[in-house]
Formats: sequence, structure tokens, C-alpha cells
Amino acid sequence: FKPGQANIDLLMERVTKKGGPHPRMVVMADVEDANGEVTGDQSAEVNDEIRRARAWLGDKRVIGYWNPVSNGELWRTRPTGLRLVTPSYGREPGSPKIKPEGYFAHQYTDNGPCPPFGRCDANFADMTVAELEAMLGLVRSPAPEPVVAGVAVNGVAVPAPQL
Repeated sequence: FKPGQANIDLLMERVTKKGGPHPRMVVMADVEDANGEVTGDQSAEVNDEIRRARAWLGDKRVIGYWNPVSNGELWRTRPTGLRLVTPSYGREPGSPKIKPEGYFAHQYTDNGPCPPFGRCDANFADMTVAELEAMLGLVRSPAPEPVVAGVAVNGVAVPAPQL
């Protein structure tokens, strides 16, 4: 998030131009102070960005990143039901110093091993992949129905093969 930048509008424009959004795409509002550049309560603007992102993708496919310890003043009020990734480095995965309302994942380092890419942020969520997908409203494409000759599939008769 950068104040005054209409962040979600730019993202929607770029993704739409490329034929998206993908049905499994999730977006995150990353609210940080940018080494002191962003100060004060940014709740009104961030929450408006979240509102527009939710209108585009649905409530479940929009999450937030917020550090209530070092950047608590930046996002004092958050939208109802918003799920959050909370950083707290140097602590056991799943044990951030504070678990704010909406917490679902702990970013426990910004220097985790991510082969073949090098170092990256590492997050921990105490849930299965299926639980995470359900929380985010992500669905897998159903397997195609088997085609059985001479049987109606979805109301359409499938002819028997000619031998």
C-alpha cells in the first residue's frame, strides 16, 4: 500500500489487460511504514482499497498484512472479516507477539530459504492446504465426468462407439 496511489485500480487494470483475474488469485493489502515514509492512520484509504478489491474478487480472496507491534498506528480500523498475515520475526512459526482479530498466518522471517529463488519471506498458517483454500474461497476445477457410451451425461446422450 502506498498512500494516494489508487493501488487496487492499477492492479485491476494490469490483471484485466492480461485476461485475469485467475479464479484462484488472492490479493493482499500490505500495510507497512516504508522505513518511516508512511505515517499516521491510513485506515480510510486502505479500507477503501480493500472495499474495491473485494468488489472485484469477493471478500474471501482479499487479505491484509499488518504489523500491530511496529506499525499499529497505520491501520487502526480494519474491515470486518478481513484475514491477516502478521509479521513477528525471531519467534517460533505460529507464535507472533500479537495475534490481532482476523489473524491466520505468521510471517516469522524475511530471510527464509526459497530455492531456486534465494531468500524470501516465510509464513506459517496452522491449517491444511484444503482449509486454507476454503478460507480463501479457492476451488479446484472439478474432474471431468466420465463418458460412458450409451448413457446420458448431463442430459446429453453419448452414442456407443461404432465398431
